[in-house]
Order: sequence, then structure tokens, then C-alpha cells
Amino acid sequence: MSRVLFISEKFIKDNTALDENIDMKKIRPTIWQCQIQYIQDLLGPLLYEDLLAKIQADTLAGNDLILVDDYIADCLTYWCMYELQIPLLFNFRNKSTATNNSDYSQPISTKELDRLENRFKHKAEFFSKR
Repeated sequence: MSRVLFISEKFIKDNTALDENIDMKKIRPTIWQCQIQYIQDLLGPLLYEDLLAKIQADTLAGNDLILVDDYIADCLTYWCMYELQIPLLFNFRNKSTATNNSDYSQPISTKELDRLENRFKHKAEFFSKR
């Protein structure tokens, strides 16, 4: 089943501080989850499904295009940044859940992670109210 997304992985990388090398397997499910959890609730199910159908049919135009490009895209981007913190910090493997570690970087503390999450949540809430 193909999942229709309001924003692309390229869009989120082009419009945030995410590195280009981040695996799309971490970003794509987060976009989908944020659409369902935050955007559908904001729009209501009828408008949400209507916009998805228009995106899938490539017929998005007029006020619907303005709504998606100027409002939903920003809102969804920051909800994704809020929700991506855990998937980007941890790798879920067969034998354990682990953090990445290298010679050149250190994982952040949980206190720093909370601070970062809160910043993205405030931005997401701002764009949600728009």
C-alpha cells in the first residue's frame, strides 16, 4: 500500500537542519505518523482525506494548494522534527536498542534531548495554530 505524504523527505531535509545522510527509513514513517497524529486532527477527517486524494491524483490546486504548501507543510515539518528525536538517537536492532557512537560525535544527554524536543514542540504548536 502506498502512503500519500503531505511533504517529501527532500522537503524536510531542505527546510530543516537534518543532514542529507539520514536514512529515509527513519524519516518517512515519522512523516506518516505525524500526519495521522497531528495533521488529521487539525484538519478533520473529511478535509484530510480530500487533500490526500488530490495529492495522490496530482490535482491539488487553488486554496487547497495554498493550505498544503503554506500551512500544512510548515506545521508537519516541525511535528516531524519533534518526533524524530528518538528515532534519530536510537537504533532498534535484533539484540538491543543502541545509540550511534563514533570518534567524532557524542550522543546528547536526556536533559539536552528534552530541551531540544521542547523547542521543536513549541515550533510545531505555533504552526499548528496558524
